[in-house]
Order: sequence, then C-alpha cells, then structure tokens
Amino acid sequence: GLGGYYAFGAANGLLPPNENWPKAEEMLNKALALDDTLPEAYHLLAAIKLYYNRDWPDAERAFHRSAELDPNSAETPDHYSFFLAFFGRNQEALAQTERAAELDPLSPGLNLNRGRLLFFLRDYDRAIDQFKKTLELHPGYAAAHEFLGHVYEKKGMGSEAIAEWSKALTLSEGEDALALQDTYRRSGFEAAVRELAQKKLERLNQKAARGEYVPAMEFLLAHVRAGDREQAFASLAKAIDERNYFAFEIRINPILDPLRGDPRFEALVQKAFAPKNASSP
Repeated sequence: GLGGYYAFGAANGLLPPNENWPKAEEMLNKALALDDTLPEAYHLLAAIKLYYNRDWPDAERAFHRSAELDPNSAETPDHYSFFLAFFGRNQEALAQTERAAELDPLSPGLNLNRGRLLFFLRDYDRAIDQFKKTLELHPGYAAAHEFLGHVYEKKGMGSEAIAEWSKALTLSEGEDALALQDTYRRSGFEAAVRELAQKKLERLNQKAARGEYVPAMEFLLAHVRAGDREQAFASLAKAIDERNYFAFEIRINPILDPLRGDPRFEALVQKAFAPKNASSP
C-alpha cells in the first residue's frame, strides 16, 4: 500500500518524483521480499522501471509478470497499453486497452484511459464515442469533459470543444465558464483558447507560489495553448527531465503538435527515450 501511494503519486504528477520514487522502490522491495507472488507489486515495479529507471525491458518484464500472476486485473493491461503506445506498438496497445475494458467495463478511470489512448493514437471518432460512453456511465466526470473538448478541437468542432471545456472548468475548478463562452462568441475560438490557457497559468502559478508541486507538463500544455512558444520549450525541457509519466506522453500527445517539427522538440523527446543502459523494446 505504501509503495502504491508513493509510486502512483510520483508517476502521475501528484508528488515530486525524485524524492518519492526511492520510497516507492524501498516499500515494494520489502513487499516482494515478504511475498514474491504479489501481482500488484510487479505492476507498481513496472512503473518504477519505466518512469524512474527508464529501463524499458525490465518494465515490460514486470508488466508481463503482473499479468501472469493475476490475469484478471484490469489495471495492468490498462497501464501496459500506454507503455506500448509510447513506443509506437499501437495494435498491441489497443489489444491491451480492450482487455482492460473486458475485465472492468464500469471503472471511471479505465474508461477515461481508453478514451485518452484513442486520442493519443489520433483515432478521434472512436475517442469521441468512448468519452461519451464514459460520461453516460459517470456524469459529471470533469476529466472526460476536458478530453472530449480536446478531441472536438482536433476535429475542428470549436463550439463543441468550448462547451465541453466549460463543463470541465465548472466541475473541476468551480468557476463560472460564462466568460469563456462570451469570449468565444465575441472573438472566436483561438481567443477563447488563449483566455483558457492564461487562466490555467494563473492557477498553476498560484499553486507553485504556495509551495505545492506542479508538474512541468501542466505549464507546458498551458504555454502551448497560450501560443508562447519559448516558454513552452522551457517547460518541455523540464518535463522531459521529470521522472514521471508525462515525459513519455509528450511523444504522442496531439496537443503538442504545434511544437513538432522543431529540432528542439525532437532532441528533447530523444533525450527521454534514450536510457543509458537499456535498449528500446
């Protein structure tokens, strides 16, 4: 349980990674010393190997061991699907997310992740269907509204994107989203996106000023939305260095498309995917 707390927090940008991964590793090693057949321990060990050690072969072996010990766990194939997508193994990734859906069809997080994976793989129509399904199962799920807005943006459906982002903003931040909708009506989609990004940056800066940990990826996405290319690249460099999930999501997240093609972007991504003592799977 302790290993899971530290590993989940470090992987998902909830806790500072550098100081929490060693705690996770220590706890999981203790757990495995007590019982080396714990499937959840191997699943969490895969996260350590992937995000902290950046050791792809060891990470994949841990995923396989977890699935072997508990073939009915939906969390392992769900997580493994993103690992596969990071390395362009898209058909395998889809097979794993489908396996997770079969094992646990009602989980809010797993349904969201299935939509996120489809979004990252640029299968936008299926992503829309999946996020709608998620919201049918779990109305008021702010993250599903937010990602549905991202997909609508990529489909060129500006009005629908603003509507979904407004719902997410109201649900997650408790903010009145009428100002965003008014900006969209008066000044258009791009102006509304910039306004949304500026408000996001204000909230992130306030959190950082209070001493709270804010993953660099959050600043990166906001700077991209705000159209501040240089600040985006500064945040990108920090995000690549942080030992969490987001360093790898950068490779496949369509929101970052405005930065692709710049040599700086490709060099930084290669930095994340070039561990010293391991080869890519």
